[in-house]
Amino acid sequence: MTHKNQRHKSKQKPGDRFNTILNVRGCETRDLRRVRRGRIVRMAFKGLVLLSGCFMFCLLVKSGYERIFIDSGHFLLRQIDIQTNGRTDRAKVLAVAGVREGMNLLKVDLAKVGAALETLPQVETADVRRRLPDAIEIRLDERVPVAWVSCPAAGWRPKSATMGLLVDTQGRLFRCDILAADLVGLPVVELNDGKDVLQPGSHLTARQSLVCLKTLVATAQPDQADLPRLVSASVRNGYTIAVRTEDGVEAWLGLDDPIGDYRKFAAILRQLSGNRQRVAFANLLPRRNIAVRFEQAEPAPARPATAPVRRARPAAPAA
Repeated sequence: MTHKNQRHKSKQKPGDRFNTILNVRGCETRDLRRVRRGRIVRMAFKGLVLLSGCFMFCLLVKSGYERIFIDSGHFLLRQIDIQTNGRTDRAKVLAVAGVREGMNLLKVDLAKVGAALETLPQVETADVRRRLPDAIEIRLDERVPVAWVSCPAAGWRPKSATMGLLVDTQGRLFRCDILAADLVGLPVVELNDGKDVLQPGSHLTARQSLVCLKTLVATAQPDQADLPRLVSASVRNGYTIAVRTEDGVEAWLGLDDPIGDYRKFAAILRQLSGNRQRVAFANLLPRRNIAVRFEQAEPAPARPATAPVRRARPAAPAA
């Protein structure tokens, strides 16, 4: 190699060779991009054709399904079977459920119908089933009332078909639609403090109200037949509830142990049952000396006055 060539090489910069290689690779990359772009276009076209075919197939299936099942009269609703353990009438159930005879059975949303029926305060659970080809079955598990709720300030009166409010063991409130004979004999929870929202669908939340309900339910159990039957329980103050038996005897019980207090009250009544005096009131809040008030004894009927019997004198002997 001549001295001139060596001088030319020495003038060449180190980065010129790498720039040449990068330019060559850049040209190759543009060609590859064109090939790749064409491949993507072809794949997108094939995918579009495939999606269009699937869409048309779905339309054909839907059209055939509607023609065979929906538009045909084979699945028209002709029978609605309603079973309930309560007193909700058929017309109200159908109005809330939104089902009627003549509609297509396959179009009925069973979950939606069940959720609508469970919005009724007196319904605890609702089971809706489709019975092909033309029937639907509705089963309602209604709440069992255990007492009336009385609140004159809110307008609720016990044993009334129009303004009656019932409550179950969980404290759920619901209206009385039909005044049946078995409902008339239920005890009454009397509320006057206004701490509870007394509307159908709400719950009793105040402690005094729940204690009244608990006491009425506990004393009405079959294993508590030895206890006097309660007809009402009312909130007296923040630490006392007042109960009344079917004989008209009233007692004050504490909130901490109302059942235990009522057992003591029943024992007092049993001990005094042999006496002529009758208990009218008992205060079970004291733990030792229980205050008891007796009813005033009826005066004994006065004996009819009788005229004194005069003895006949013996006749004088004849002279």
